[in-house]
Amino acid sequence: MLHPKFSHFYTPDFPNISHELKLTNHTQTVSIYCKQNFKIILEIQMEKTKKNYPVLLDRFKAVFADSIVLIILMKIITDIFSLFDNVPDISRAIAFVFIFFLYDPLFTSIFGGTIGHRINGIRVKKEINTNKNISFPMAFIRFIIKASLGWISMLTVPSDEKKKAIHDNLANSIVIYKIENS
Repeated sequence: MLHPKFSHFYTPDFPNISHELKLTNHTQTVSIYCKQNFKIILEIQMEKTKKNYPVLLDRFKAVFADSIVLIILMKIITDIFSLFDNVPDISRAIAFVFIFFLYDPLFTSIFGGTIGHRINGIRVKKEINTNKNISFPMAFIRFIIKASLGWISMLTVPSDEKKKAIHDNLANSIVIYKIENS
């Protein structure tokens, strides 16, 4: 996250001109001033990507989409198993557990979110560096907490400044809207 900064420096080649650079959470402004503090010609504002945090409804839409994806994956596995004679029940159980327990952590750690997250334009990132995905172990811990608590984990989303669920707090993750170049 960018913290407000102020930088003021003089151009060695032009001692009567100074530059001012201000960075805030939302904009970057570059201004050129002459030494007498009169603003000259150029002011550029570039919108920084705002880190908007998804509301509860967007997160529920992602969970719903992921539920459909899991049902489809389980149907595909069932159809594949039906092609073979005498598939042991333990093999079926392992396949379904594998799908259920690894879908969310794998997609979250590799792609920054599940298919449901991507459909809804949201990503799961490290809270300390929103350009990086969380690691697989943290994504797995996040999923286990989320699955264990169910909807209770989402109770903190409306009141939290960054719209973090309980499982986000415990995994040091944050859910944000997709940044345009990610």
